Amino acid sequence: MLPVNIQKYSKGFSIASARKHIDEHILNGCPISTRWSRCVPIKVIVFIWRLRLDKLPTLMNMDRKGIDVDSLLCPVCREHVESVNHLFFSCGMARDLWVLLARWCDLDISELHNIAEWLLWIDDCQVSKKARLILEGVVAMMM
Repeated sequence: MLPVNIQKYSKGFSIASARKHIDEHILNGCPISTRWSRCVPIKVIVFIWRLRLDKLPTLMNMDRKGIDVDSLLCPVCREHVESVNHLFFSCGMARDLWVLLARWCDLDISELHNIAEWLLWIDDCQVSKKARLILEGVVAMMM
């Protein structure tokens, strides 16, 4: 259990204060704040959170934990080590999905290499706030 300064939150509990506490004390070192959306199922939000923290059971992560895997190569392309970044951004299938998404949304989504680049891109995207939330939800579901 993390030590919490109760007086700091004496004005009442809010989701924003909980998120800020998590960002400051658990996710220190992550330049982008945690994202929560009511439009996306909680299991997808947790999945994206785990993706950001590189806590998904990729072959590379399982090998790092001492789990015996036959091969570290991505089972889709068989060319590169299966890491979070490869699986969701660099693998040929992932790149094809990003291209299809960009075409479907009529957006110029540059080549992305990791989740941080995606979140920075979406923050800088010149669309309405509602369109940004929808696009972020669609991408979360796509991943």
